[in-house]
Amino acid sequence: MVVIPDSCCGAAEKRMHDGDHDMTIAFVGNPSVGKSAFFSRVTGVGVMVSNYPGTTVEMTRGTVKVGQKKIDIVDLPGIYSLGTSTEDERVSKEYLLREYPDVIVNVVDATRLERNLYLTLQILELGVPVVIALNQLDAAREMGIDIDAPKLSQILGVPVVPTVATKGIGLDEVLKEAVDPSLSPAGRIRVHYDNHITNAINDLGVDFPDTASVIKLRALENDSDFVRMCCRPHEADLLLSKASEMASEIEDVHNMAISDTMARDLYGEAGQITDSVQSIVEKDTSLKHRIDDMLTSEYVGVVGLAAALLLTFLLVFRVGGFLEEGIVHLLKPT
Repeated sequence: MVVIPDSCCGAAEKRMHDGDHDMTIAFVGNPSVGKSAFFSRVTGVGVMVSNYPGTTVEMTRGTVKVGQKKIDIVDLPGIYSLGTSTEDERVSKEYLLREYPDVIVNVVDATRLERNLYLTLQILELGVPVVIALNQLDAAREMGIDIDAPKLSQILGVPVVPTVATKGIGLDEVLKEAVDPSLSPAGRIRVHYDNHITNAINDLGVDFPDTASVIKLRALENDSDFVRMCCRPHEADLLLSKASEMASEIEDVHNMAISDTMARDLYGEAGQITDSVQSIVEKDTSLKHRIDDMLTSEYVGVVGLAAALLLTFLLVFRVGGFLEEGIVHLLKPT
């Protein structure tokens, strides 16, 4: 859950487990990162699909046993950020802030690391234990991309487990890391935001000393849904009002929306991390990939397409005509 003292957060009382499960794990990630394949491999056929209350957004739940622990696993819709530009993002954010999963498994696409780390850095700002599943490593290697998972883990300050969900590789290790009692939010990376934003957060700390930095960030961004989900109404109104004044001053200095400034800083951090852990190596030169490269090349590909079309016409008119004559002859009255 987002760690916020009671002086600010009246609604954020820790969720009590329903008795049927020992803990809850939420799967979070960008669309098309293999998250659903991961979920299906782990939970099998015993899953339940339902709409999040008040929405048409589907959430999938399943149960798995790890050691002596019975785990409730929730597959949240694929999102690119914890913003509110889409219904999926709003639902995922609301679930994380109100349902309080014990652990977040952030499924990351190794072939698009920089783009995926944007969401990862936002998730790490929450006070929830996190495990990174670095998925689709086989596809990354085929593309000539090599990622130093141990170094990425060291930089982010959370466990990073290489996985290939479609083949079931690394999934058990992810769950073992997730249920590890020593897993905690301590020691993780902090995003280096613009000095004006950092100073504004420090200034807000004078009037709101017990409010978590992530809430102050979202208040500066005018994410009222986030703030109101975390704080009591009166404190939320005061924080949003004070943050709005500071945000206007920052926007005047930068001549851009403060949300754009924060996005720039997040992408900049994601880019630096990617540059330090990712390297380009020689692509896979297996027979399959050599054939793929040949057939998709500029000249051979065009010639191959023309040959395929010619062969299709020959089959239709020559073979088709021969079969037509045979069928007509057989059906002709004697």
